[in-house]
Amino acid sequence: MKHLLPLFVLFGTSWCLRVIAQDTVSSPPMGCVNLVLQGRADNLISIPLLQEPVAIGHVLVVTSTTVTLDTSGWTINQYAPGATQSFYAEISTGQLKGLSYAVVSNTADTLTLNTGSNKLTQHRLGAVAVGDTVRIRPAWTVGTIFGMSDSDVALTPFPTLPTSLQADSGDSLLFFDSTAVGIRKTPSARLVYVQSTGWRAPSDGATDQEGYVLPPLSPVLVRLHNSTGQEVVVLGDAYQAPALLTLTGGNGTQANDSFVAVAQSEPVSLNNSGLANADSTQSLVKASSSTSQREDLLLAFDPTRKGFERPPEHIYFYLSGQGWEEVGSNSMTVGDNVFLDPAQIYVLRKRATSTSTDWKQNFTP
Repeated sequence: MKHLLPLFVLFGTSWCLRVIAQDTVSSPPMGCVNLVLQGRADNLISIPLLQEPVAIGHVLVVTSTTVTLDTSGWTINQYAPGATQSFYAEISTGQLKGLSYAVVSNTADTLTLNTGSNKLTQHRLGAVAVGDTVRIRPAWTVGTIFGMSDSDVALTPFPTLPTSLQADSGDSLLFFDSTAVGIRKTPSARLVYVQSTGWRAPSDGATDQEGYVLPPLSPVLVRLHNSTGQEVVVLGDAYQAPALLTLTGGNGTQANDSFVAVAQSEPVSLNNSGLANADSTQSLVKASSSTSQREDLLLAFDPTRKGFERPPEHIYFYLSGQGWEEVGSNSMTVGDNVFLDPAQIYVLRKRATSTSTDWKQNFTP
């Protein structure tokens, strides 16, 4: 069995704790992941676990951007974004199950959410309803994943704040603008760790970036210049089905690369991923009419390879009437033999004329 880019070892191994049984009604199972980061390389990763919820409630009232829950007694703005910690609301049941939105502010029982252009009452997938369950979870941050002090930071610190040009000579974290349309996207933000100072952007030495938020299933490019690499162990809740990711289409003239990750505790085959369907009206990936006229593509990178700004090692497409195939391969369909691994980021390249769709990952038990 061929695993795409086995970035980490998960559950029941020498590296990680076994799944911890919990009350399955109130909370999902817990586990851990060991992120193996290659030295002298770009490591494109995602965090496939969630932080444990700090509050759970059921919706009493919903507006386009707020939910009032049957829990009360919160301190005003205790879930508002802070310097080192932010929170988001995970909709756990109902038509919008799997969606998460950052908390902007709160009263004693009501959350105001950053829903962007979406509305909780008029979403393309439906609406939040009275009685739906909402979990409030802390967001993963740069500090909680990669360390908060000189003694536990996962990257090699800079002795002083580097300039933007100097930053590329050392270890750094790179981030991408999810709203930008285009292919082969370049990072839009960079953070470094400065000795005895903390996380900083090269252009801003005054602002502490320990609380920089890593949204669920979002990409982080860990650029390590040291030769030995690093390992980062993360503990948290396993994702529960379904999880939803928006696959952003092109703008009519330009194709678009969406970074995608698997909300799953174990690898899932391409055929079971839900990305493609023999029924073209139900398929998130547009089928290609021939091997020479390919439509949407899935790009995969090998995290065991050294180097920076590497091209993808594997490119997959869905051939109409056949199934998943790999560009440049002499083998027949690979949908049952190629697996998407958790913690790994893949790139889904949507054609210029494609529209945005939602990947509903319902393969987790």
